Amino acid sequence: MTRFRTLSPLAILFAASALSAPAAAAPATGPSRYLTGGDLFNLEWASDPEISPDGRTIAYVRRSNDIMTDKARPTIWLVDVVTGEQRPLLAGSGSYFSPRWSPDGSRLAYVASEGGSPQLYVRWMASGESARITGLPDSPSSLTWSPDGHRLAYAMQVPDDAPKLGTRPTNPKARNGPTRCR
Repeated sequence: MTRFRTLSPLAILFAASALSAPAAAAPATGPSRYLTGGDLFNLEWASDPEISPDGRTIAYVRRSNDIMTDKARPTIWLVDVVTGEQRPLLAGSGSYFSPRWSPDGSRLAYVASEGGSPQLYVRWMASGESARITGLPDSPSSLTWSPDGHRLAYAMQVPDDAPKLGTRPTNPKARNGPTRCR
């Protein structure tokens, strides 16, 4: 019982301070204006980060909104891990997405759409040169370099007829002609 009496004043002190603190706190100040439709076009967000094999650079897709076309515009940016400096690698009127580093870090594969259907490109990081390496009817996705860096694999929807599960049986009456009742 003595322990209970010793802790009792301490428990009352904690309870009193917990109950009085919210009443004494000043209300938080909120934003001075409401979110508008125009604010949505100023939003930008990052996705699809890819760390280079040496760990010094991160390539990512930065999406912004174009108020004139009312569409999101993806571009590829690089981040220097040491300094935190960000710079655009591929930006312009087209869409640039799915950056993937080669195993040695000397090249960056990506998908770009500049007016036509999206195509697969490779950029040599030392020279800054890019080359289109596909002429596909549809957008490639899920890019992956081979371990030796000599090949690129990708997935793409290929239009085809639906699989045939079998044929329906023919009508026996239609085969023998009309049946006459006698």
